[in-house]
Amino acid sequence: MDNPNGKTDQIAARLLLPLDTAKASLDLVGGKGRALVAMAFAGMPVPDGFHLTTSAYQQFVTENDLQRAILDLAKPALVESSVSFESAAATIQALFEQANLPSEIIAEIQQAYNALNERGQAPAVAVRSSANAEDLPDLSFAGQQDTYLNVRGLNALVLAIRRCWASLWNTRLLGYRHQMGIAHDAVAMAVVVQRMVEAEVSGMLFTTNPTTGDRTELVVNASYGLGEAIVGGEVTPDTYVLDRNDFSAKERSWAPRNDKSWQWVSRARPPSRWRKPSVKNPRCRFRSSANWQTLPSPCLSNDHSRLDTTVCPGKRIGHEYRRHSFTWFGVPKSGR
Repeated sequence: MDNPNGKTDQIAARLLLPLDTAKASLDLVGGKGRALVAMAFAGMPVPDGFHLTTSAYQQFVTENDLQRAILDLAKPALVESSVSFESAAATIQALFEQANLPSEIIAEIQQAYNALNERGQAPAVAVRSSANAEDLPDLSFAGQQDTYLNVRGLNALVLAIRRCWASLWNTRLLGYRHQMGIAHDAVAMAVVVQRMVEAEVSGMLFTTNPTTGDRTELVVNASYGLGEAIVGGEVTPDTYVLDRNDFSAKERSWAPRNDKSWQWVSRARPPSRWRKPSVKNPRCRFRSSANWQTLPSPCLSNDHSRLDTTVCPGKRIGHEYRRHSFTWFGVPKSGR
């Protein structure tokens, strides 16, 4: 990185930024990245990591001469009297898969990734899309862009980043931007890479009751393992409706876990979640019936401090943003 003119360092600073950077503009690190920076500066527990900025995405697109092709393709087709972006999205996804990733971007990713290494082995990371048009007051892109969990190794990380970039042009986002009148040439994708939390319990915390709109209530959805199981509908989460002032439980709903249809997933990578046995996913290898376990219920209230640890940062997030928001959380086995 040493350069007498400082040019290489300037390029690196443009492509990559530390997670707690003070340069967290929406255009540079995207909506999710900017929110994580605000949380880090507020002293909240945010896992270590880095931003791959929109400049890296733009360099990738420019050097592969993709922008004109993307804009030409990103137009709706009329399929059986309905507007469809499926063909456009599939073609654009293929362009991203085939394009070359500049070597300088790979080198910067490798250096930042290696800096997360603490135990002499490739760390597991979460790779999260962060577009410059998401998390705006009048728009909702939640769940429409890609996130990859338990990514380990440089090659897997680069592939996940490439797919996050490509997800900017998936069917749902093309349709949503078309519906909301957002110009396709105005969007770009940053990527947040964070060290994985080995979570025993994960979930979502809403700073306003999403069902009733009651701002005096917080709502927690939680389950064992990683939060992707909740999003994918693979588990029924425990639900807690809490008073905003003292966190007392106004309503609790605990998912039943007293049958043998639930067991821990064992993979080549570290186990990540509880899920029902299935023969449809060949990457999953389930433990024998002799090792089936009955999960404790509920997942947070056995130790009330774990619920407090989860809720306190969420209340602060709502105060910082002064509007309804939700955040993901993970509680490691240490309970912190």
